[in-house]
Amino acid sequence: MKPNGYELDKQHAFDAFCKKVLQNDVRNYYDEVKRLRSKEVPLSELTEQELEQLSTTDKYFVSEQTFNVLDSDIIVYDENIA
Repeated sequence: MKPNGYELDKQHAFDAFCKKVLQNDVRNYYDEVKRLRSKEVPLSELTEQELEQLSTTDKYFVSEQTFNVLDSDIIVYDENIA
């Protein structure tokens, strides 16, 4: 069964609405990407000091010493104190 003129007009209006929503969504996406790119800096452009601020060193058990004092384990990380 073929849709009549009124139903066909509703389908075309809905189709146009959906396309407009998708176009606006794409535009918003590109605006967001553009905004992020203006704020982001590639890692290759950072100085040594800025890179050092972004890094950390794990200290798992590196210079850890454990002492038993009054039935309690005391963990000391500083070699001078140990």
